[in-house]
Parts: sequence; C-alpha cells; structure tokens
Amino acid sequence: MRRKVNRVGQSTLTVSLPSQWARKHKIKPGDEINVDEDGNALMLWLDGKNRKVIKERVIVADKTSKIMLAKQFHEFYWQGVECIRVKYSKNKIADYKNNKSINLTDYVSDLLQRFIGFEIISQKNNEIVINSLITTEESEKIISLERRIYYLVKEFLFALHEIVDTKSKMDLKVAYQYHDNIAKFIHYYLRSLFAANVSEPHKYRKFALYLIIDKIIDKLRHTAERIDEAKIISPKFKVDLNDIFNVFLELYDFIFAEKINFEKLEELIKHRYDVVHRINNTKYNLYEARIIMECKILLDVINDFSQTLITREIVN
Repeated sequence: MRRKVNRVGQSTLTVSLPSQWARKHKIKPGDEINVDEDGNALMLWLDGKNRKVIKERVIVADKTSKIMLAKQFHEFYWQGVECIRVKYSKNKIADYKNNKSINLTDYVSDLLQRFIGFEIISQKNNEIVINSLITTEESEKIISLERRIYYLVKEFLFALHEIVDTKSKMDLKVAYQYHDNIAKFIHYYLRSLFAANVSEPHKYRKFALYLIIDKIIDKLRHTAERIDEAKIISPKFKVDLNDIFNVFLELYDFIFAEKINFEKLEELIKHRYDVVHRINNTKYNLYEARIIMECKILLDVINDFSQTLITREIVN
C-alpha cells in the first residue's frame, strides 16, 4: 500500500491512515498512535493492540504425556500466555521414556523451574492454575537477556575447558546447574522476543537461533558427562577442543557488534573450516571421540549465526 506525503506548515510532513483500517480500529481525531522506527520502515500500533495477548490455555493432563505436557508449557510460555490451567482426574502422567507413570503435580512443580515468572497460584479440585507474574516492563529487556545468556554459555565453556586442561574431576551437578539456568533464560528471552516490537524477519531469525542455542546447551551437558567418563585425554585433543569452543564464542560475539565486520566473519568462517578438516582427519581415542561427537554441534551453527547477522543488516 502506497500513501502520498503531504506538507502541513513549514516543516511537518503527514501521511493519511487507510480509512478501512481506521474504521476497523475505531480511530477518532485526537487518539494517539504508537510509532516505532525499524530501519527504513515505520511501525504503527494502538496501545494494547500491537499483538494478540493470549490470556488463558487449558491442558487436560489425562490425555497427554510427560513430554507433550512439557512441549505445551514451552510453547504457551514463549507465546505470552498469562494463565495455564492443568485439569486432571488422576494425579498421574505417562512417562514413555522410562516406561512408567509419574506424579503429575510434582512434575508440574519441577517443570515450572524452567520458566521465569510462572508460579502456581492454586492447586485444588483436580486443577493446577499457573499464572505469569511477568510485567510489561520486564518484557522489554531483550538485549540484557541476550547478554546474560551469552555470558552464562561462556562460563559453561570455560568451566568445561578448565576441567579438561587441569585433569580435575567434573562435578556433574554444576554442569546440570549451568544447563538449567541457561535454558531458563533462553525460555524467558523467547517469551520476551515474541512480545517485542522488532521486525518480523529479525524476530524469526533470532527465535530460530536461540532454539538452536538451547539444543547446544543440551549437548554441552552431554559433553560434561563424556568428559567425566574419560580416562585418557591427550594434549592434542585439548588444543582441538579449545579451538571448537573459541570458534563458537567468536561467532557468538558478532551478535553484539555495533557494526558487523563481514571481512572478519569471512576469516572466521575460513578458520572454522580449517578446524573442521583437522578434526575430521585426526584419530582420537574412544573417550575423546565421544566428547567430539557431543560438542561438534558448536561448529555446525555457522549458517544459523550468519543468516541472523545478514537479516539484521537487511533490516537496518
């Protein structure tokens, strides 16, 4: 849709609103409209109407399993649902992975540890009611959340490298804590991103990227387990593992660059391929090979980061 720009007075330029859109939203003279700049585009919205707020969702636990209950919680949380009601006739839910039934209310309580701001406010009459305590102001902290996730991932990688480098025993409890804490912030970030007033292409790319980072955190937890099992680790392997971690962190650094230096990105892509070729042509012992299998995903996300950076440049 194209609109003509008109001059009013000496320095004011105006564009008329589409009449059909104005009637649909009952806009009257004197009303205020929010305007946001997004590159060479302007976004217009009315208070409370820039996105559809999903007030409530109901889950009938008798008809779902442990894994599907978790998936529904993830999706509802990301999309900004304010209230979830879990209804059940029996306080049990199927756990297919372990071939048994588990306590539903206990599992819901454990599940909520992943979601910042979600709290049980009522648990009676075969129903669990969960409400979001997140405020609108908190949902605006996108950059702060991204940086928090980055620093936690960086700490996790440094901790893993130090264990390998010093041959000390890995405390798997600490590794699990890193995993759970990062995953919790990723879920919170995705919920905030869904509500944020950013361009749709940029939002789609970031959403996809952080789902992959969430998968990477799972793999880092598995990496910690394989390191814990390892009896023999060579000095050469330590160098290769450090290179894998550094390539990923250097790639991650680009997300926060004020201006993207694509020449440096090209250099990193070349270095990444050098590392991949070296690892593919190296014979590792069984313990080292298992570690590489878990953490090699860090080298496989170059396209996801690159496409996110390119989308950002297009939008800006």
